[in-house]
Amino acid sequence: SSVVTINLATRSRVGNPLPLPFGGATALAISPTGLLYVSAQNAVYEIDPATMQITTNGTIALNFTPGQLRFVPDGSVAYAVNLGTLGGSIIKITLASRAVSAWPPFNPNSPAPIFDDVYVAAADRVFAFSSANTAIYDVTTTTLAASRNSGTEQPTNVAHQKPRQVAMTLSSCERRSYPVLSIAVISRTGPSCPCRRRGSAPDPRSR
Repeated sequence: SSVVTINLATRSRVGNPLPLPFGGATALAISPTGLLYVSAQNAVYEIDPATMQITTNGTIALNFTPGQLRFVPDGSVAYAVNLGTLGGSIIKITLASRAVSAWPPFNPNSPAPIFDDVYVAAADRVFAFSSANTAIYDVTTTTLAASRNSGTEQPTNVAHQKPRQVAMTLSSCERRSYPVLSIAVISRTGPSCPCRRRGSAPDPRSR
C-alpha cells in the first residue's frame, strides 16, 4: 500500500507516492491537529501531510487491524474498531505517548463483540455500534471497556435488518441532565424481511 497526494484543482498527482512499510492499509483520517493517520494491518502510521513522510516514531505497532480512527475534539486520543479476527474489539491510542489499550482481553470462553464503528461525542463520551448484536455500547474512556448502553433505547426495530451504515448525534434535552443520543441506521432488507406490519396495505411501489 502507498499514500498518494492529489491536487484537486488540477486532478493531478503531487510528488511521489509514500509506500507504507508493511502495506495492508484499511483507512485514512485527518486528525484535529492536521496530521494524517493511516490505519493498516497491525499498525497505524502518523504522516505529516506537508512533507508526506511518516513522522518520528510515527509507526504505532498494534496486534490489531484498525478501521478508520475516530478522534476526540483536541486530537489527543483516537479510537478504532478491529476489522480483523485477532486482538480485541476496540482500541484507544494516546497519540503523544503512543500508548495503546485494547478491549476486551482475550478470553476463549467469552467471544469479543464485533463492532462496526466507534463514535466520539466528546472526550469522555464515546459509543460503539454492533450490528451483529443490534446494540449500542457505552465505551469507558478512562480504563478502556465497553458495555451495552442501558440509558439509551436500543435500535431493536432494525434487529431483522442488515445495517450497513450508522450515524449518531448528540443533542441536549430540556427535561434531562444528560445528552440524548440519536441513531440513524441505513439498512437493506431482503425479500423475506418482515418489514410490513400485519394487516397493513401493501406498498404500491413494490408491485
